[in-house]
Amino acid sequence: MRHRSLKAVLIATVGITLMASSLVTAPQAWSAGTGSVVGAACQPGQGVTVVVDKSLDGSDIDIRCAPGASGTVAAAFVQAGFDLGGATSYVTTIDGVDPAKLYGAEGYWGLYTSTVDGTAAGQPAKDWTFASIGAGDTPVSTDQAYLFRVFDSWDCMMLAYDPKYADQMDDPSVCHAKPTLSEVVANTGTSVVPPTSTTTPGAPNAQAGAWWIASQLASHGDVAQANGRPDWGLTIDALIGLASTGVAGDQISATAAKLRASDEAYIGSKAEIGTKWPAVAKMVFALEVAGVDPTAFPTTAGARDLVGDLRSALNADGSFGATGTDTAFVHSYAMLALARTTGGIPLTASLWLRDGQRCDEQGSPDAFSFGWTPGCANPDIDTTALAAQALIAAGQPIADPIANLANQWLESKQDASGGFASMGILNSNSTGLVAQSLSPRRSDPTAKAAGFIGGLQVGCDTLAAHPTTLTSANLGVVAFDQSSFAAITARGLDDSMTTMSLRATVQAVLGLGGARMGNLTAQGAAAGVTAPSCSSDSGPVVTDPPANSGSDQSNSSTGVAPGSTTGKGATAATGGVVADNSWMILLAGLALSLAAVGVARLGLNR
Repeated sequence: MRHRSLKAVLIATVGITLMASSLVTAPQAWSAGTGSVVGAACQPGQGVTVVVDKSLDGSDIDIRCAPGASGTVAAAFVQAGFDLGGATSYVTTIDGVDPAKLYGAEGYWGLYTSTVDGTAAGQPAKDWTFASIGAGDTPVSTDQAYLFRVFDSWDCMMLAYDPKYADQMDDPSVCHAKPTLSEVVANTGTSVVPPTSTTTPGAPNAQAGAWWIASQLASHGDVAQANGRPDWGLTIDALIGLASTGVAGDQISATAAKLRASDEAYIGSKAEIGTKWPAVAKMVFALEVAGVDPTAFPTTAGARDLVGDLRSALNADGSFGATGTDTAFVHSYAMLALARTTGGIPLTASLWLRDGQRCDEQGSPDAFSFGWTPGCANPDIDTTALAAQALIAAGQPIADPIANLANQWLESKQDASGGFASMGILNSNSTGLVAQSLSPRRSDPTAKAAGFIGGLQVGCDTLAAHPTTLTSANLGVVAFDQSSFAAITARGLDDSMTTMSLRATVQAVLGLGGARMGNLTAQGAAAGVTAPSCSSDSGPVVTDPPANSGSDQSNSSTGVAPGSTTGKGATAATGGVVADNSWMILLAGLALSLAAVGVARLGLNR
């Protein structure tokens, strides 16, 4: 194959792509010839299919299923058991295989996706597409698929950028991945998602978690980051999580100031309120929790009344925004935000959630649950927990008895370990949000939930057991699930696992004794938070957090709460050592524009 120097620039841009959306299941026709193909893809609804091709001709294929869906593309590969080396967006080795050592400076790991445009949220493709975003990016969701493939030149990366480059290649067919996407997905065999490893209950430490969250914010200018960029949704989640612990008041104020200075990067323009209202709702709620007025939000276009903007998105039927933008989950944030304002939650908005979204089939095992769609078809743990809290914030008679029955449904879903599962995975995110909804009236299930979270938190015993991979700077972090905890202890916290664990920790701490969402406030929070430390005979030296200053009584029928979300959620691992990378500067503008392709996503981190 013939090469030209321009293609080298694209290593840092077009590199590793995410694969998203639903997959085609054509009959399997591909075989690896004299090579080997091992493993099996996920069954529909089980998780994320990840594939590694260590050959140049599709003769050494390893197909695996990462149960559920959490974190980044790279995290899915790690969860499936692959050993990835390199930085978040620059995978250099997989299971010790380094293309640069095999093929020189033009050897790298390329990433394919299952979307037409190579992004995470694009339309489904019938075959693999070269990636346009990085392995450190999100979202990753069930039924996506990703393929890492060894390459010995940059020609295929160039071809993905410009189809006309085929004229410069001896054989463009080498860029077609084998097996095809449909063949991989059909290769499910009799595989079954392995059960989630049991998490041993532990003693959680809310203040240690708060210290780790605060340290992550402080080290990045008081803003949470993902893939080297500010992540405003995650920043809001971090502020809410800190407020629930009753400490780090100074950090909460500093982060709130950065949110207030974020202009319209997260909330969008006033003209976009029809689609950006969920981000506006979450921003209003966070500012209220921090004690900051959301009715005078500064932007380059002039000060905005975000409360007024949110109310303007209310439709006659009680839903918010443009058709198709409202779900029970984001609607609950809007209710929680408006509960603290003069006028409270509009009755129509409360009834839209209470009567129009819940499962109301008599005798259904999921009666009184809420999901991503109305009715009983898709019950969801996280949505139900947030909806119950929003109904409580609306006050009587809206909340009674629906919110209580929703919490009873949640309680029925608690695992023997104390955890709660989302998409089949017992995880700290869901467990924290559910425990917050159940608290304080259901002490036994919330105590068990806290024990589950404690079993996924890095404490002094974890440090002692893993001195080569963990340090005192990791104290307090909470892993997403048992697989993630195992990866952290085995490999330490790289950039990818740090972002994933921050998403987990900020929601996990909600279940460790703080107030419900409707009463959550940073008012009265201790200014700082003591760094945890270890001695030979004790755990982290951090006292339990003080009780949150917001009382946790149901609000009045007016819906006005005293005082002023939470979510779950490479450039191709262009692995390889480039002898002379000075040429990469020449087309930096092009690199940045390509790196931005496909990273647009919903304004909320679920």
